[in-house]
Amino acid sequence: MDTVPCAQRHAAEVVGTFRLPGPQAYPGDAALRDRVEERCQRLADGYAMDAWAVPADVKVYYYAPDRETWKLGDREVTCVFGKEKGTLKGSLRQDASTLDAHQVAYLEAANALNEAMAGGPEEEYVEDDLDGYRKWAGEVTVALAVEARALRAHDWPAGAAEPVAALAAEAGKARAYWARAAAAKDADAYYEHYEDADAHSGHAEAVRAREALGLATTVAAANPSV
Repeated sequence: MDTVPCAQRHAAEVVGTFRLPGPQAYPGDAALRDRVEERCQRLADGYAMDAWAVPADVKVYYYAPDRETWKLGDREVTCVFGKEKGTLKGSLRQDASTLDAHQVAYLEAANALNEAMAGGPEEEYVEDDLDGYRKWAGEVTVALAVEARALRAHDWPAGAAEPVAALAAEAGKARAYWARAAAAKDADAYYEHYEDADAHSGHAEAVRAREALGLATTVAAANPSV
């Protein structure tokens, strides 16, 4: 691979590297893939903290050992941002090295909820996995509490204080409905509480807070959790 500056067109942007533990036997393709994908996603989330600013066609890829290179001692994994078609220009990096303390505090709070929202059941309909949806609702309930607590704990600049407070208030309202969804007796009740929670998504408040903090105000990512 050739290394080029981010200002130039490039096929991929490295978000992090790590070494897999050795010297045990090759874990198998599926086990290796699951381990690497999870770790690379965490590195990517920390490298580009603002999911709203990551283009929809940018995905996380990786270079990892295969069965043959494992025998030669290869344990290095390189995680990258890239596109299925086309190239990148500029850097997608948004972390503590490029953001100010207020931006980092906001994104850390918001991402706690984004992670929970992205972890929903694979079944499309609640009636097909009511237990799974109730479990997910419980996780979202906890994440909303974490988000609201973090938003209230930080000392925000004057322009951001009001919209952030409004967002924290919406999180509190949504949390009550998500908690009811977690205890729903049937799918109909779950849908009802979910719709009530969705009415307090806080999207408008988040846009105002982001604008005040100098963060992206539109969702570029094809990520339902944001």
